[in-house]
Amino acid sequence: MQLQAALQSNQLAGISLGPGCPPIHSLLFADDLLICGKASSTEAHLIRSILQSFYQISGQTPNWSKSSILFSKWVDNQTRQQVQNLFLVPLMTSQCTHLGHPIIFSYKDRSQAYNFILSKFRAKLTGLKANKLNHAGRITYINSVLASIPIYYMQNILFSKGFIEKINSILRRFWWQGVQEENSSNPFHFRAWADICQPKSEGGLGIRNLLDVNKSLVLHSAWLIASNKDPFLTGVLKSKYYPRTSFWKAPTHGTKSAFWSSIL
Repeated sequence: MQLQAALQSNQLAGISLGPGCPPIHSLLFADDLLICGKASSTEAHLIRSILQSFYQISGQTPNWSKSSILFSKWVDNQTRQQVQNLFLVPLMTSQCTHLGHPIIFSYKDRSQAYNFILSKFRAKLTGLKANKLNHAGRITYINSVLASIPIYYMQNILFSKGFIEKINSILRRFWWQGVQEENSSNPFHFRAWADICQPKSEGGLGIRNLLDVNKSLVLHSAWLIASNKDPFLTGVLKSKYYPRTSFWKAPTHGTKSAFWSSIL
């Protein structure tokens, strides 16, 4: 509330994603907080004062060891140092993640940027004594755990068919072979994966088709924007990507975020 009041009174500038976009002072998800502002000693002092006021009222304090700061490349070294003297946290690097998701992408190839999801799949399998599971146990594990790992990311990013195929390859080998050793031979597949992913009523095993799940989740996100379920998000995207037309006629050219590219 104090951040919003400071923004409305022009004490805080927040950050704007483009001309006409409503300014953003913070983004909050569960117990993770991202505060945005103009790189200046005055604004940094005000943000620190608001945070200290929150500490005193709530008794909650941030975990500074898990915090970091990111500057625009246009901020001069003197200003950077002044702000860092107020917030004694390291600079954000490409290694910083939020819910396992890299905050800064250092890859032009989006599929390569999301290789950490493949690593999550492999980590789940190497930590499980899957060779002791029968096929009924494996199907349960796939549906309850493995197929849920990428859902958070699939709401915002439309993965390529090639990337989805890499995930399916891991699931297929787990289904047919169990434990997956490095450089192990490929197991023999007695049925096509497309058949296995059919609903049980149609003779399959009910494993979700990740490509269809991905498309449906992104379509749901698109519908929330088109129907203005989140007015602030819709306002930001409209101001940035289609200020003079409707959502349905938004232009497809120009620089786009990974999320907006997926929506289009």
